[in-house]
Amino acid sequence: MKKLIGFIAILCVFHVFAGGALAGYLFLTGRLDSAKMKVITDLARHKGTPDNLQAKIDEILTPSPTTTSAPTTQKNDDNEMSLRAGGGASADERIAFTRQAMEQERILLDRQAQEVQHRQKLLEDRKQLLDNDIQKFEAEKKAFEPKATGADDKVKAENFQKMLALYDELKPRQVKDLWMLNATDPANEELAAAFLTAMDSSRAAKIIAEFKSTQEKTFIDSVMKRIRTAGTSSASGTRTDGNVAVLPK
Repeated sequence: MKKLIGFIAILCVFHVFAGGALAGYLFLTGRLDSAKMKVITDLARHKGTPDNLQAKIDEILTPSPTTTSAPTTQKNDDNEMSLRAGGGASADERIAFTRQAMEQERILLDRQAQEVQHRQKLLEDRKQLLDNDIQKFEAEKKAFEPKATGADDKVKAENFQKMLALYDELKPRQVKDLWMLNATDPANEELAAAFLTAMDSSRAAKIIAEFKSTQEKTFIDSVMKRIRTAGTSSASGTRTDGNVAVLPK
């Protein structure tokens, strides 16, 4: 009988230690806290079987991820806030946190510096391409200018010969009337001088003789002055080798 009582006593002590160990495990793993402990106490004090007993026990023994993760997350946030504020943290923790913050700031600055260097390199490359295009354009322009000048001179010469042939077909009075349309334009005087120089001397003399009014004489005198200044006429006499005969005043 005494042996049975001793065995029962040892068994009760074992159950007490097992229950304490289980409670400690649940507390350490976050599956049991003060709120859940209160629920268990209420269940123990309740007479009979409470409603939804199995569901409450499952909830205690198998907490949801949200229930277990929320305190951990909140704890991490509280630790970070505590470290930032400097309260409740040791000197080593504050130094480690400061070093971590400085390292993160250094990494961010290095990344920004690399981005700036990358953009600067792109700008330099584009500038070099633009300079190369400008140099290529200038070289092509320099090579094209003589060809363009020669082609332009050829076109001007051809047009001049066409106009000279047209003037040869017109009557002297008609040529005079055409030139007097823009009598006040110096460019027209220069053009008339060039045509008179290129004409046959007898043809040029007939055209000059048509300028009779004061305005017409003023115009033809300016034309003849241009011819004499250019050295394409003699003081008097007959036109030779492209020189225009000068009418006496």
